[in-house]
Amino acid sequence: MKIVSLNIRHGGGKRTSQILDWLVRMDADVCILCEWRSNRSGLDIQLALQESGYQTAGYSRSASENGVLVATRSEPICSRLTPAASTKGEIVRVTIASLSLLCGYFPQRHEKKPFFEVVTTELRQASRPTILIGDLNTGRNDIDLEEGASSFYCTDEFENLALVGGATDLWRLANGRSAREWSWRSSKNGFRIDHAFGNAIFTSAYPDCRCWYDHSTRLNRISDHSALLVELEAK
Repeated sequence: MKIVSLNIRHGGGKRTSQILDWLVRMDADVCILCEWRSNRSGLDIQLALQESGYQTAGYSRSASENGVLVATRSEPICSRLTPAASTKGEIVRVTIASLSLLCGYFPQRHEKKPFFEVVTTELRQASRPTILIGDLNTGRNDIDLEEGASSFYCTDEFENLALVGGATDLWRLANGRSAREWSWRSSKNGFRIDHAFGNAIFTSAYPDCRCWYDHSTRLNRISDHSALLVELEAK
């Protein structure tokens, strides 16, 4: 199973056809599109994915608000876990057969704190293999940003995904504890803000999973983010 997560930047806009072309090339089983919007571009993306054989579920507060679109090859069960008091961001739980995905687009600054609380609890209490994946807008201040870059907010909550939620950073599992790579860049600095975490049940069921970034989406200006991919093969 191949899972792709991509922040499409402000709903896609004039880049919609490029985004769709890239998704077709990926031929993923699950696609998670952060900053999806329920506007003309967003609905065009959703319809095109449906015509390509995907089942889709889109979550966005309005045509101008960033949300999440999930597209799956097999029939999903979806539920919205977004904190009730939040005004930005989305969390969508998607269950496909025995696997659950927490698909997240987290807001900025301290607004993301309740989002971390929700997903940490979900990861800790899950009774099946579970992945948290998406744009979390956070990382570790020591190794997930370039020297001189502005510090992340909610780094304690980010680290609690492992310490309290019992989850493993799948990219670090594949690339090492001190590896550095950027999924988004400002005009001056790089940041790793797109992540995938698996709970203990997941890492036991899929010990050989692969997790990597595709920087072509950023370098070719399909988006301002690199895509994150996870590929699973059961033991």
